[in-house]
Amino acid sequence: MVNPRRSRQRLPGHSFHTPYEARIHVHTTLLRWGAPRHVADDLRLIVSELTTNAVEHTRTQHVDVSVLMTDDEAAVVVVDRGPHCRPEPHQAGGEDEHGRGLAVVETLATRYVARPFGEGTAVWASITFADHSTPHEDQADAARTHP
Repeated sequence: MVNPRRSRQRLPGHSFHTPYEARIHVHTTLLRWGAPRHVADDLRLIVSELTTNAVEHTRTQHVDVSVLMTDDEAAVVVVDRGPHCRPEPHQAGGEDEHGRGLAVVETLATRYVARPFGEGTAVWASITFADHSTPHEDQADAARTHP
């Protein structure tokens, strides 16, 4: 990312309101910066999944949520101070209420990385604008270029 815009918010690591606060921060920041709405929507869902994992699976006091954007990409980074562990997707059964979040992240993100960071774990997910269009946009582009 070259000269990205950046915004960071520190949230409580023990509050179930943290994913909500992260969703609002990411979505409003990206829209204010002019990101495509579908990218902001998808990163809102991604950050919700990542912060939910941090709150539910670590005993961290704080979760840091960062938003970054360049001309061609937007990203979120969630850093906790829990144990160094790479979150792994699980195979959820049909009746399971949990276990699908990281699969959603992997599906929506162009890139997704989790690494030990300081005393905890940093999880980074990005969406490249050129690689991420909605079916509606594809149809509108086709209509403009092929009368």
